[in-house]
Parts: sequence; C-alpha cells; structure tokens
Amino acid sequence: MHLLVYGPGRLGATVIEAATTAGWPRPDVVRRAVDGTRDPAPLVDVVLDASRGDAVLDNVAHALDTGNRSFILAATGWDADVSAVRARLLD
Repeated sequence: MHLLVYGPGRLGATVIEAATTAGWPRPDVVRRAVDGTRDPAPLVDVVLDASRGDAVLDNVAHALDTGNRSFILAATGWDADVSAVRARLLD
C-alpha cells in the first residue's frame, strides 16, 4: 500500500514508521517550499492528512487534483471546513 502523508509531525511520523516497518513502500510526504508552493501530489492508494486543521481543505484539494480518491483525515480543528471538504470529496 502506498501512502501520501500531509503533516509529518508526531502522528504522521508514527504512521510512516509503522508503514515502513510493515514492509510498505516509504510513504510520500508533502511539504511546502519556502515560497509556499509544492509539487503535485503523487497518485497513491491512501492519503493521510495528519496536518493542522486550517490546512485540511487545501490538502484535500491538492491531493484530489492529481486523482487521489481515498482519504484518512486525522487532523483536528477543521470543523469550520467540514462542508467545503465534504463537497470537494464528493465532487
């Protein structure tokens, strides 16, 4: 299973370690460049968002733009964006 991780903090790092220990390919990690840009997201089996709540909507859109369709949204604090995230996922 190939993962894409947004938010390689404590949770994201733990998932990355568990995945590689289980023999999965090393997960891709999305980071922003200093100028705020980022490369297109790779197409993966599952996207894990373990970032900050205020980044979830942008991260979902970023992953969807390259065809990703399976998500685990493990970030907290994105209640204000639930409707927008839902709409993007169901679009």
